[in-house]
Amino acid sequence: MKTFSDRVKKRRLELGLSQERLGDLVGVSQGLIGQIENGRNRGSKHIAALARALQCSADWLDTGKGDMLRHRKQPIDLEQHPEYVGVKRVKFKLSAGISGFEIEYLNGARAPLFFRRDWLEARGLEEDKLFAVEITGRSMEPSLFEGDLVVVNAADVIPRDGEAFALNYEGELVVKRLIREGDAWYMRSDNADKIRFGDKRCDERTTIIGRIVTKQSERV
Repeated sequence: MKTFSDRVKKRRLELGLSQERLGDLVGVSQGLIGQIENGRNRGSKHIAALARALQCSADWLDTGKGDMLRHRKQPIDLEQHPEYVGVKRVKFKLSAGISGFEIEYLNGARAPLFFRRDWLEARGLEEDKLFAVEITGRSMEPSLFEGDLVVVNAADVIPRDGEAFALNYEGELVVKRLIREGDAWYMRSDNADKIRFGDKRCDERTTIIGRIVTKQSERV
């Protein structure tokens, strides 16, 4: 890549990090990451921290010279960096009428989502109950777009009015907002096209997998 901003963006996208998440790892704001990627801020004070977060050579990131991938064969050992937690990307393996679930970890190029441990602890989140999944379809636009990543907290299965949850609906993973009307709960899409994405009542075909606690998106 020709410029520093290009190299930062390239590595961020390769690792599946949002600007917000990269900012958290570096200790700066999402806005500053955006300025760096747009070439409006050189980010000279943060090159070392950016290189650590992007798992690449600081020399390559700064100048474009040298071996970008020299750290790739040495993945971050989270045991040596207890301040960070990696939430792995998964696919839920579901069956209709079954309340439990199995997961398939997406390894290889599918990098986990990294969070500061104190961020999780402040929200009472347990790392072994968190799973990252990719949004499919358009039913939750404009809140969630296809390809966005969301983190599901499988320890939180108590319905909350107006909150988004991952659910097993007839053996299919869906992300919907739960709405209470009287004694009944409904799954509601955020998409305004209610002809295509109408409300569905929660019944015996519906099981809560967990609440959505955060998202990663390239949409601003």
